[in-house]
Amino acid sequence: MLPGERKRIPYENPQRRRWNTLALYAPDGVQPAFDWIGSPRAFTAEDLIHFLLERPPCPVPLVIVLDNASLHRSRAVQDALPRLWAQRIYFYFLPA
Repeated sequence: MLPGERKRIPYENPQRRRWNTLALYAPDGVQPAFDWIGSPRAFTAEDLIHFLLERPPCPVPLVIVLDNASLHRSRAVQDALPRLWAQRIYFYFLPA
């Protein structure tokens, strides 16, 4: 979208159609990185972990801001934290 414009997506939940997206914007260096994946199904903790671990290395630490959804606080995500930290990927959870 152009600066100042707001993306509008039609609300289609009554028809049980939905599109979920994980997106990442890393504004570092000369060329900022933007990566995303989308799916009509709900994402799992494993999807989140895979998405983060498969991204190209970043020269600066990457801080991911998350709400407290059960997906974000799951056992799988907690178990993956050492692997994420090794790639300098850190989570910041919003207050409840």
